[in-house]
Amino acid sequence: MFVSLGVTARIERAVETAGTVTHGPPADLAEFEAWSALREAMTEKERGAWFTGVLRLEPTGAYRFEFVRDDEPRWPLLIDIEGNLLESLPVETAELREDLSMHPRAAPHTPAWLVERLGSAPIGFRDRWTETLAPLAESPNWNIVRDMVRDVIQVIGDDSQPLLESDVVAEGVSSDLIGSTRASQLMRLLRDASAAGLAEEPASLRSDGSRPSSEILQEDDVFRQNILVLTHLIDQLATQEIANVVAA
Repeated sequence: MFVSLGVTARIERAVETAGTVTHGPPADLAEFEAWSALREAMTEKERGAWFTGVLRLEPTGAYRFEFVRDDEPRWPLLIDIEGNLLESLPVETAELREDLSMHPRAAPHTPAWLVERLGSAPIGFRDRWTETLAPLAESPNWNIVRDMVRDVIQVIGDDSQPLLESDVVAEGVSSDLIGSTRASQLMRLLRDASAAGLAEEPASLRSDGSRPSSEILQEDDVFRQNILVLTHLIDQLATQEIANVVAA
């Protein structure tokens, strides 16, 4: 599976051998270049470029391509043998905006979700961390969460009247994280927050951290408590980013 937006792209594989499915090895530069060249060659003046491409190879040598032009893309983290997403992350509005500038679409070929995501104009943000949250600025994981917070503000606000309820923003980001990650990934966020002095060291899970967060949440009381701490931190981050909105 190849997903591309603007200058960013990601490739994920699933290979079945003797009934066992493996993932990898990582794609090399030549593979990225081949997919990117194919995408550019298939770009249409009115319809723009597709977002997701899937290549299925059979043991016989037969192959089949599928291209998704109008459905909302997600960054793949793990796929199954059929090319379905098992784990993924949301794409950022800024990436969608960049891709649309590179591959314009006429209005009849712009799906409603894309119009909604982009809104009338992008919301600007100051690059400022509060004194309390400043230690998180050194964490790549928390910088990703900050981008997600800004993306939610972008989606459900607009350039003149951004959403001001931090709890609503935090709920949206938390739900997206729970639905698209493994439990171990969220535990890593909490450990980063603990290292920054913003939370206690998270209690160890009673379940397998490699399983989806949404599954563990249903059965592990410790994980549920950890999620409450995480959501509180995201709420603080949302408050910070709402304050960082630059007035139009």
